[in-house]
Amino acid sequence: MSTNFQEAYKKIRPSIVGLGFRNDPEYLIIGSGFIVHQNGWIMTNKHVLDALLTSKDGRVGLHQRAAAFFFIKTEPEEGFVGASGIVVASVIESASPPPPSEHLDTEGTKNKTFRGLNPRQIIPPKPLDIGVCRVDMSNARKEVLPLIPATIIHSKDVLEGTPVGILGFPQGLSFPAKFNSKYPTQMTPLLQTGVISGILPFSSLPKPDSFVLDLFVNAGSSGSPLFLENGDVVGVVYATRQKFEALQSINEDGDLEPSENTGVYLPTSLGLAVPSARFPEDWLTKKA
Repeated sequence: MSTNFQEAYKKIRPSIVGLGFRNDPEYLIIGSGFIVHQNGWIMTNKHVLDALLTSKDGRVGLHQRAAAFFFIKTEPEEGFVGASGIVVASVIESASPPPPSEHLDTEGTKNKTFRGLNPRQIIPPKPLDIGVCRVDMSNARKEVLPLIPATIIHSKDVLEGTPVGILGFPQGLSFPAKFNSKYPTQMTPLLQTGVISGILPFSSLPKPDSFVLDLFVNAGSSGSPLFLENGDVVGVVYATRQKFEALQSINEDGDLEPSENTGVYLPTSLGLAVPSARFPEDWLTKKA
């Protein structure tokens, strides 16, 4: 399968931001996000936004150093090959969709059976790992204005085998107080491409829980947009699919015995994304 994400990259690149903390002149990026509105709203994961919160005297609010980072290219001065820079804006507001209702109507399931068996457990829906935050653009540099929102469409037509890309900051980024032009600093988000490997729990659902991506998703990629070859966003990356490997010990008989509670999570080179079909409808640029 031949895929080309060059045009998609050009389209969505201006919308990508890093999210983290500013301690001028040092910066720390812990997650990714993308612009969804010209007034400064950025979409990301709820768990990224949670990391930007702080608690004081029993009250929870945004950390005063929470920030969004815009990576820009400028015209180089004479004698220089290129010039890149970072524009920083403070995060001033955050929000996430309301959690699913905890009330479950089990009355209608009492008489239902599957292959002659009665259901034993009703599993409540999990909260979506998505959210938005707003940055203060009142004193923004002209290089980042106007903000360019990404186009978000309904993911109903995204099936297994669909080529997709993600763009963000895998493993995050940190900037020391001082570095020179030879310092190996990443001054751009990174593009990864692959396909939809699977749909959980299955593709016939109008609003499936997750897309499984044939992409190795790192910490820091959380909040990256999942987009098609035309640059339209169809989801948000939120996790790496992992396998639990129990640690083993030698028992009294000299045999290896796996531990139930102690072990490590190993990445499977597969990522997970929230399909845009599960977004609140008013978050979509183009309605289904």
